[in-house]
Formats: sequence, C-alpha cells, structure tokens
Amino acid sequence: MDPLNEALLYLASAGVVNYAAAARQFGCNETTLRRRHQGKQRARRDADYDYKTALTQQQERDLVTYIQNLTNRGIPPTLPMVRNFAQDIAKVELGSTWSYNFVNRHRDELDCSWFDGFDIARKKADNSARYRRYFELVSGPEKGVGVY
Repeated sequence: MDPLNEALLYLASAGVVNYAAAARQFGCNETTLRRRHQGKQRARRDADYDYKTALTQQQERDLVTYIQNLTNRGIPPTLPMVRNFAQDIAKVELGSTWSYNFVNRHRDELDCSWFDGFDIARKKADNSARYRRYFELVSGPEKGVGVY
C-alpha cells in the first residue's frame, strides 16, 4: 500500500486530525493528504476511470447481472445486444469495440461460451426443410408418403 493511502487510513481512525504530523509520519505530501481526506481531490487512476468509462461501476455490475439472468434463461445476448443495453443505460453512443472490451473485462463473471461464436456447420445443419424431408423419408409409404 502506498504511503498516502496508509496516511488516509490512519486519519480515518484517528480522533484528532493533524495533517502535517500524518504527512511526516508516512512520508507523503501534506496538501495532497489534506485534499484527499477532505474529498476535494481523487487519485488520478480513479478520476481517469470515472472520466473514461461510459458506465459507473454499479451500472456495470447491474449489466453483468442482467446478462447472467438472460444466459441462465437460455437467451444469451450477442455483442450488439450488450452494446445496446449499455447505450440505454449510459444515454451516450458507445464505440464499436465497447461490448467486446466489456465482456473481456468481466470474463470471469460471465459465462462467455456464447461469446466464442456459433459453429457455421451447426447453423447450416439446423434447417427446418431438411428436418421435414428427413422425417418424410423415414416415415415410409405406410404414412401415405412415397419413397423418393
């Protein structure tokens, strides 16, 4: 843990707040410590995350839960569907790779087998006309269907 965070933890548990003493004790900048403790300044990483992300962390957790519910019901969303859900939440236009990056960011929480794509041979084989023809052939002449 960096010295600034240690000093912030110390100040949170201390009864009397002395920024100069805490800054000297933990070896960090007094002004930065005071501003962070008072909530006037954030870490650059946190500020960048809030500025650069379309959804808040809570909104992303809600979207992950929604995707998990859809997947459990047997209707996993496609990447364009995930992007549309996020755009509805964020009320802004998202980039073309946003949904791909989102799924990769939450890969451990999402069952991403649906993300790997659909086997094109299975897609071509799943044809109602072929099923009908097969059952016509196997039903035989006793059902009034001639042999082809």
